[in-house]
Amino acid sequence: EIYTQLKKQLPDKYHVFYSVRWFEVEDGHRVDSESDFIIFDPSFGFITLEVKGGRAIHKDGSQWSLVETVSGETSTRLLKCSPYEQAEKSMRHFYKYFHEEFHQSFNGAYGFAVAFPWYSADNIISSSSPKELTIDMNDMNKLQQKVNAIFHYWKNKRNLNIPFSAEQRKRFISLVN
Repeated sequence: EIYTQLKKQLPDKYHVFYSVRWFEVEDGHRVDSESDFIIFDPSFGFITLEVKGGRAIHKDGSQWSLVETVSGETSTRLLKCSPYEQAEKSMRHFYKYFHEEFHQSFNGAYGFAVAFPWYSADNIISSSSPKELTIDMNDMNKLQQKVNAIFHYWKNKRNLNIPFSAEQRKRFISLVN
């Protein structure tokens, strides 16, 4: 549903990559991961988007749980980490990967966000899960506006004034492809 809505609502200039697998080596062991979406705007840069479906999400201190219904049975699944941490880890990977691959810093805006398309996320909004970086059911009909606001949030947060060149735009797209 997120992919369909992004495709329907975002202008053609955007590149939306779905289910991008990646890995890192930690303590000599390969650790596989995935970015649910990478949204690339040639005017800004990229954001990684972690999507949590299910019926609801709960946060108790640092513990996150997802309420899901499978085959008519409702259950709660504990998450390994915050969806925001998960999205941030993907963002850091692709930023670092760009630097390692092309031996230059990524000059565009870069950041992360989390989407909860089927429910309101009001119960989990905090300083570690801010509304500015959260897409929930109330935002699903205005994704272009929300994605644009997320890009502006990260551009302002990083105080970017260095030009984002056409060459860097091409390189980032080829990197993800």
